[in-house]
Amino acid sequence: MAALLVAHRLGLARHQLILLADTEPTDAQQQTLEADLERLLRHEPLQYVLGEADFMGLRIQVGPGVLIPRPETEELVQWVAQTVAPDSSILDVGTGSGCIALGLKQLLPQAYLEGWDASEQALAYARQNADALGLAVHWALQDVFRARLDSWPVVVSNPPYIPPEEAATLHPHVRDWEPHQALFAPQGDPLAFYTYILLHTPGAVFLECHSGTAEDLARWVARQGMPYQLRNDLQGRPRMLYRPALGA
Repeated sequence: MAALLVAHRLGLARHQLILLADTEPTDAQQQTLEADLERLLRHEPLQYVLGEADFMGLRIQVGPGVLIPRPETEELVQWVAQTVAPDSSILDVGTGSGCIALGLKQLLPQAYLEGWDASEQALAYARQNADALGLAVHWALQDVFRARLDSWPVVVSNPPYIPPEEAATLHPHVRDWEPHQALFAPQGDPLAFYTYILLHTPGAVFLECHSGTAEDLARWVARQGMPYQLRNDLQGRPRMLYRPALGA
């Protein structure tokens, strides 16, 4: 964290810090770093302090009100890009910062991408990111439970999936700072977003899952008579589910 912070504030690559071992920061730089340290000591996420997060080589702007992109989500994006047609129409449900839609647009430039979110604050970040990166994605303020999904050939989502009773187990930089709307599943129904999307989407569906409930979701999908693939992340945890288009 220290290396990332100092390199970012000095405008350097991390490996360049070695060359500055005996160099003192300017007074202005020192003041900025001290202010950054105060924010980190309050458990504010490093990505919020820096104002950005790396996602698939893209500089994604983030801040309070938007979920910070995770490395595991990159694996979901890569799976989608490897599976669907290059010119697919793809909907990203719960887009947040827009990282999934933007990552897919980077990998599939011929595809049509649309991102929905129920938070205008999150969509503001998504729009800023699309403009800054020069990637054409359409954005819409939309509550998935009030939306039509039946016209989309491909739907991808990283929905809120943490059971609320697990809140006490989360690190303060997650629990106290990132938006609960994007973190926590509905009380009493941790699969609510998943089951709604799967039941209302005849097209292909790609989902990021909670490692603790992914197998429960797979069993639910099997009971509906739907085909599916459950995939582990690089840590060996079940984290992604793909259900092919119905009737395909």
